[in-house]
Amino acid sequence: MAGMLLLATPAFGQKPIKKPEKPIKTTTTAAPSRPATPKPPKVNVQPSDSPVSELDKLRRDAEQGDAEAQYALGFRYYNGDGVTQSYSEAVKWFTKAAAQGEDMAQFVLGGCYVGGYGVAQDVEEGVKWWRKAAVQGNADAQYWLGLSYANGTGVPESSTEAARWYAKAAEQGQADAQLSLGVCYDCGYGVTQDYTEAVKWYRKAADQGLADAQFSLGMCYANGIGVPQSEAEAVKWWRKAAEQGNADAQYGLGLCYANGDGVSQNSTEAVKWYKMAAEQGHTLAEMGLGLCYFAGEGVTQDFEEGVKWYHKAAEQGDADAQNGMGGLYEQGLFGVSQSTQLALYWYRQAAEQGNEEAIEALQRLGYYNGSSSTGTESGHEWVDLGLSVKWATCNVGASSPSEYGSYYAWGETQPKASYTESNSSRYNMSMPDIAGFASYDAAYNNWGSSWRLPTKAEINELISKCHWVWTTKDGVSGYAVIGQNGNSIFLPAAGYRSGTELNKVGEFGDYWTSTPYEGDSQNAYYLYFNIESYYKDWHDPRITGQPIRPVYGKTVASITYNAQTSQKSKTAYSNSGTTAKKSSSTKSSKKSKKSKQKTGPHKRKGVVAAKVILSTVFFPYGLLSLMMDSYSY
Repeated sequence: MAGMLLLATPAFGQKPIKKPEKPIKTTTTAAPSRPATPKPPKVNVQPSDSPVSELDKLRRDAEQGDAEAQYALGFRYYNGDGVTQSYSEAVKWFTKAAAQGEDMAQFVLGGCYVGGYGVAQDVEEGVKWWRKAAVQGNADAQYWLGLSYANGTGVPESSTEAARWYAKAAEQGQADAQLSLGVCYDCGYGVTQDYTEAVKWYRKAADQGLADAQFSLGMCYANGIGVPQSEAEAVKWWRKAAEQGNADAQYGLGLCYANGDGVSQNSTEAVKWYKMAAEQGHTLAEMGLGLCYFAGEGVTQDFEEGVKWYHKAAEQGDADAQNGMGGLYEQGLFGVSQSTQLALYWYRQAAEQGNEEAIEALQRLGYYNGSSSTGTESGHEWVDLGLSVKWATCNVGASSPSEYGSYYAWGETQPKASYTESNSSRYNMSMPDIAGFASYDAAYNNWGSSWRLPTKAEINELISKCHWVWTTKDGVSGYAVIGQNGNSIFLPAAGYRSGTELNKVGEFGDYWTSTPYEGDSQNAYYLYFNIESYYKDWHDPRITGQPIRPVYGKTVASITYNAQTSQKSKTAYSNSGTTAKKSSSTKSSKKSKKSKQKTGPHKRKGVVAAKVILSTVFFPYGLLSLMMDSYSY
């Protein structure tokens, strides 16, 4: 059954989100982004507006070796309470107090070392101080030491040690440790799996108001794990977490309202909670919200809005949403213009993640043979867009598609600190097309003889035969350029360099071709784009620093060129592909980019052109049911 979007939702026992396989871990180190805020000092310190004599007394006691006064004074410097805020001064006093065994000073000093606040960052030194405080029974230090073992930061990774220290802190009522210990028991991480124990610790943390614990406890009730299944209890705990902004709980609560699980069925409430979660980037909520707009459930039917939310999930990498986008474009549903090209693009994105329906769609359309049309040459990856040449996936000087890479003046092979007429070696020099010239082609020079600059004709072919969609990749704005076979490259809006300045990053994309401008010896052709459109046959002064996206696959003729006489013995390159009609206007400066009127078939229109949008999908079991299959235990 193709083209049927069903609002069927999973059975209540199916989980709206997968549990973590390990306790929650930080991304890089076991430390917070800044030192953990210490508890108030034990000594009786007066408020910040107290007489100077009180602060003088505290300082005098600290200088005389009173550990509690030293910690209290460090605490004041740490927070800027009555003194000028200074981490380095705080570390000085924390160190004095920690050396005397003051456990809170040891804990906060550890955070300073791990985070690099007031002292050179040293994770191992930080964990050392956490351990000293933990051994003395400091619950916060015990939790962070457990987290260090879970992350393997500052100490070897050890699930057993992580669970042991979590347990010590949890027994003292540390809420984050209680949640993490619950996850340990839930997943059998460092302890024997025990759902009853998991629920016990989730509940303790949830009772303290920890939103993540409230969500996890609700999950246990929803699935009958460690407790009797109860829709009402699940809704109760999810609501508590959702009201604190927990996106998973907001989505789960929306799902309950959509199904009538534990609450009266209410599509309007479902949309309300889906939207809260979707606005935080929750992909399942984005898809659920999109479906509501498609069906007009709980909201006025609006295909454009539905496509917008569904596309957001696809753009974030959700394979089911990407497969759905492929289906929408293949069949031209919900206001989306039918496009096999974009359907293939989204099916390929989903298939690369192993989505079976997307693989089947590609096989059905004759575009899947178990491999993607990519390869590597001299250590650099290329993509087959179905054009006359293969296109590199990265700019010269970049290691990923979203990186800007290096900037080059036209005809020069190395980046430089400043881009001016006076230091340009190719400005005002009569030259042929430089594709494949080792001395002038930065792609050839930096990546090897298999790679080169694209010609003007090849840029025009890229524009004429591909679909261009303004999007983001890794948080970087630019265009997804999609070939007729569904393969794509990403061109970041890397801007350009003029003098010592980097200009219009995230707004403009300027990419050199190998082709000099015929009208004078000061300009060369380049690809120019912005969020509004992308343009052929533009030329720019050769002194400008621009990125380069190499091409591979077409042989360059052997050329003999004398730079002194500006003579070449044979044509530098035999251009092929679609050559667009030359624009009647040229660019004399970067400022003209904003003011110049653009026309032509490639100017993007409306919502469909402004962002990559949804495509059609097959929903034999209902989309939400399909989405949820991978989330059950």
